[in-house]
Amino acid sequence: YKAGEYTQITDSVAISGVVIADDESGNYFKELVIQDETGGIEVQLNATGLFNDYPVGRRIFVNCQDLWIGDFAGSFQLGGSYDEANDRLNRIDEVLIKQHIARGEIVNDFQPKVTTIDELTTADINTLVQLETIQFAISEIGETFADFPNRNTIFAVNRTLEDCAGNDIILRTSSFADFAEETIADGNGTITAVFSVFNDTPQLFIRDLTDIEFISARCQKG
Repeated sequence: YKAGEYTQITDSVAISGVVIADDESGNYFKELVIQDETGGIEVQLNATGLFNDYPVGRRIFVNCQDLWIGDFAGSFQLGGSYDEANDRLNRIDEVLIKQHIARGEIVNDFQPKVTTIDELTTADINTLVQLETIQFAISEIGETFADFPNRNTIFAVNRTLEDCAGNDIILRTSSFADFAEETIADGNGTITAVFSVFNDTPQLFIRDLTDIEFISARCQKG
């Protein structure tokens, strides 16, 4: 497989990983993000309520034969077929999900990688990371995470996070997330999130608001 290409997997290949993001809060839609010790990948599934069978912390096994692999703006995905007209992957049809996805045990000790904004690399894409001494840019305080009232036209909103060393990163939130209307508060602390990219833009996605623990006073950026 080469980056930027879409390839059907014809060999008998199976992978396993722990679910690090599901669709319960609505920040992810019709997809799971899974991770093992080598990296992470998005699994595109044409169904909702995936968290009921495949919640965060559950190990799943994926029969990859006949699925397609590709990347969306730098983020690797598994899908059910290739949409040549739009140059993207289609989700795995709902009736085929249980042919390709099997549930394993709940993994209670899965820990994020503790790192910093400037140390994030392509190897961390679609994996769970934890950043410390993080805060929202002062201009974001009092804003909402996304734009729920205009969710049908503004699908997601970017907010800026910063560390005390002067580095910035985007926190991207779906306007359909159940916390989209929550107000961004002041403070500094720890954020746990799934790292992703959109082309050359690094970004973070939280699963819900418990991923943010800002209980300390703001620092002076830089």
